Amino acid sequence: TLLAGLLIVLAGIFATTAAWIGLARQSESLQHLSNVEVERLMASTRLLQQVELLDNEGRLLALSQTRAERRQSEVMLADRMDWAQRLMLELRQVSDDEALAAIDARLGEIRANLHELDQAVRRQLDVPGHAGFGDVVQRLLEQHETLTGALSAQVGLVTSGVRRQVRDH
Repeated sequence: TLLAGLLIVLAGIFATTAAWIGLARQSESLQHLSNVEVERLMASTRLLQQVELLDNEGRLLALSQTRAERRQSEVMLADRMDWAQRLMLELRQVSDDEALAAIDARLGEIRANLHELDQAVRRQLDVPGHAGFGDVVQRLLEQHETLTGALSAQVGLVTSGVRRQVRDH
């Protein structure tokens, strides 16, 4: 009886230890999920929103009729680009893969395009009625829309991948 009682106590201790280890691993896994993967999902989703707003803000810049409208669009675009860069830093802290490098490169292209578009709109406002400036603005706007569309697709793929990882986890 003593041996049977001892075996029952040992089995209880073993079961309790195994349950405790299992709960500790589950807790670590949930903590990783909430601290890393959910934060990454939120950052990539917010980046997608900023990219879509970049497209609209670029259009507003191209349609500016006054210097005040141009300046307001310029400020909004700078704010969007700043947010996009901050979100990229958040994403790169968690992982630094090729997809994020491609997104970063595309953001650089968009920044350069927006600078050119802003300068073209400024020249157009300075010399009203000059047909050549309007053509340049239109070409740069089309380029901006192409770049932001491609960036939106890239960020969408990253967001989809992160969402799948969270779901699988």
